[in-house]
Amino acid sequence: DAAAMSHVEDQLLLLCDGTERGQNVEDGTAAEIAALVQAIESLSADRSDTNFSAEGSWDLAFSSAPIFIATPFYWIVGEFFRQIGGEGTDDAVFKVLTSLQEPLSAEWGEVVQTVDGDRLVSKVGLRVLGLLGATLRSEVQLLQSDSDGVSEVKAISSRVLDTLVPFLDQIAVPVDAILGLVAAPFGKTAPGGGAPRPRLQTTHVGPRVRVCRVSPGERAAISPAFFVFRRAMN
Repeated sequence: DAAAMSHVEDQLLLLCDGTERGQNVEDGTAAEIAALVQAIESLSADRSDTNFSAEGSWDLAFSSAPIFIATPFYWIVGEFFRQIGGEGTDDAVFKVLTSLQEPLSAEWGEVVQTVDGDRLVSKVGLRVLGLLGATLRSEVQLLQSDSDGVSEVKAISSRVLDTLVPFLDQIAVPVDAILGLVAAPFGKTAPGGGAPRPRLQTTHVGPRVRVCRVSPGERAAISPAFFVFRRAMN
């Protein structure tokens, strides 16, 4: 019921606090969080009267994968590499990127997703070498949502904000068109053209918590990796 769901949300957020959004978490705590996520997903699946909307802004509270994978830009990039290079290529690329975080002294700032209709905008703060800071803004469109909360993710554009470079924030990189052109010779574009599309499954939306998982396209299974978002306070 609603009281049980609220209680599980409270427990989940309490455990997520202090884990640096999942990047500094003990195995036991990580297992507890995963169990609570499964419990809250089961409660959501059993309720047909849940009327909470995903509309609005959400702060990343926990990622079971490296933080940058909690952003739609990398969902698209991961699917692109998987389609072009085969299964496992996306994991290999992400492992390389993860290994670069320490030598570059990469520090992740706020990770905020805003849902507005069928559009999802992600803003991620990043600082490297303790000096160079920027905000990475990605916009995607969520297509063909089904009864299980699964949507195809179509890239729209990406921008780099909050830098010292004049006018850089006004340049929108057409990610869908660029990756679609590269994927075309391999026959791996999305139907109708454009970049290959991963799938996003929103497994829970409640008063304070939103949980989602991402999977490759082509009817692949939803990933065990999950992302917990806390509804932003207005």
